[in-house]
Amino acid sequence: MSVGLHQKCLQQLSEKLAEILPKIKVTHRMFIESWSAAYFGMLDPILPKGEVKKKLEQFVSESPALDFIHEYLSKELSEKQEYDPAEGLLPLTSLPNYTDAKASAERLVQEFESLPWEYSVAVPFKNDFGELFAAHVKNVVLSDSLRLVAPDKPFTEEFPAKSGAEREENSGQIANALTAFLAMVDAEWNPKAIYLQVKVNGFIGHYGTTTPLHEAISTIKAFCGVGIALRLFKVNYNYRWAHQRRMLSGAQCFIHRRVGLKWQKERSHELEAETANVIEDLVLHDVDGTLKTEAKKVEWIKERLETISTIFRHKAKAERILLASQWLFDSYCGKNELLSFVQTTVVLEILLGDKATSDVMGLGELLRNRCAYLIANTQTKRQEILEKFKKIYDVRSQIVHRGKSRLTEDERELFLTFQWMCRRVIQAEVNLLMEDIRLNEKGIH
Repeated sequence: MSVGLHQKCLQQLSEKLAEILPKIKVTHRMFIESWSAAYFGMLDPILPKGEVKKKLEQFVSESPALDFIHEYLSKELSEKQEYDPAEGLLPLTSLPNYTDAKASAERLVQEFESLPWEYSVAVPFKNDFGELFAAHVKNVVLSDSLRLVAPDKPFTEEFPAKSGAEREENSGQIANALTAFLAMVDAEWNPKAIYLQVKVNGFIGHYGTTTPLHEAISTIKAFCGVGIALRLFKVNYNYRWAHQRRMLSGAQCFIHRRVGLKWQKERSHELEAETANVIEDLVLHDVDGTLKTEAKKVEWIKERLETISTIFRHKAKAERILLASQWLFDSYCGKNELLSFVQTTVVLEILLGDKATSDVMGLGELLRNRCAYLIANTQTKRQEILEKFKKIYDVRSQIVHRGKSRLTEDERELFLTFQWMCRRVIQAEVNLLMEDIRLNEKGIH
């Protein structure tokens, strides 16, 4: 499989890149200067428009040629060049392997044309859920591109924790001792954790800025958000000391690339601290104290994962549920309570919003009524939700329109109620989805 660029386009890309490479400057024989990397932007206008451009944006980014060449070269330099702290600015073409600009350009364009590549992104779950899963479940395929797996011997052999000639990006040579130590710790599969493994296609760059990695992280957030909404997980916040927040700024996930028939370790990627902290703070939900035995907990895990698997296997039908679940997860991240409040509002706007109707009756009133009628099981509960939702949406309006600076204690209580409403709405939407799938399978439309 390849991008499918016309031969004339490939030739123009090679010729232009051969002109650009002598202008590229590197420092310490390893790092491309950002101002000089901007020259790669001259390649993107050469690319065809239409479907090919859309494919390349999915595979790489909105500036596919610039980002691919920049990040691919950055990876090559980190792996093949020796860091020299005394070496200042010098031309890329003065380094071994790049002296022939024409040959280097043709090689790089051929790599670009060979996209998409297949990647695996795996993030650990080190909690009671992970321990029970590793002991009793081992492996659950949630969809064609998503699974939960314990790192047993066959898995670690298929997905090696280190690449053959890996030097962990040479950054250890310039990092401080603690950072280097943490990198070594994270360079092995954790036998006490399980991993959520996401498969994506395209190109994952050296700096993690490309579309497929964003897609993988969004999938991880959606899984966690659905798990929170369906009471597989709850968030048990842990306090972190200041030095922990500085030094342990994010959990590592493993990135592998399929090369031929084998998976090779590309690198580790550090998730944003807010995202990593919430993943680390997830624990198995106790379902109001009803999961008292290990057997009941394992049964609950299997049941919830079966539902989550159905959601991900019907991704097109469940698109709004998965997007809302990402926003729900994000509402638990970070310490900005005003942002979290607004993010929670977006959950309901995704699931219950309707521009045509909201233009007539107002978005707040639309969400209020749809939420109350969807999740209330008695008239009294419906009225209670209607009244609380009005107060909640008033707070939202103050934040968005008046620049409210902080929440009061009462408003924090409203926020927790709001998150509960969002979880209940997602549950209700999942139930509707499951019924729709059941009827379709029976041929009832």
